[in-house]
Amino acid sequence: MSESRNLGRKWTDPELVVVLDMYVNGGLTDSHKHDAIAKCLGRYNPSTRSFRDGAVNQKLAEIKGILESSRAGRHPGGRIVALINKYEGKHAALRADAIKAWREICREYDGRTPQYVQDLLA
Repeated sequence: MSESRNLGRKWTDPELVVVLDMYVNGGLTDSHKHDAIAKCLGRYNPSTRSFRDGAVNQKLAEIKGILESSRAGRHPGGRIVALINKYEGKHAALRADAIKAWREICREYDGRTPQYVQDLLA
């Protein structure tokens, strides 16, 4: 499937769960270094440059804006806020659901699985 197959579409709950898990359990933040993950999710935009965050970086920034009071808030959707509330204090459940979601997402992706995801699914 295409690396950009989901651009312009609403984020699904499994996609939001994996990005939330990346932040909460994986310690990843909006660092402009998530192209491989964006490709796997079908959210890669080849014209994105460092001054225009990619989709994964934007979601991570939205999450960080909610969870860290020192960070300026973004405009997160209600679904990501609901997922943050659902998994508050339930990091193991979030990780388990993220692993299930990654397995489903990877079934639709025929490219190279990002190392972060490979390590998670090992």
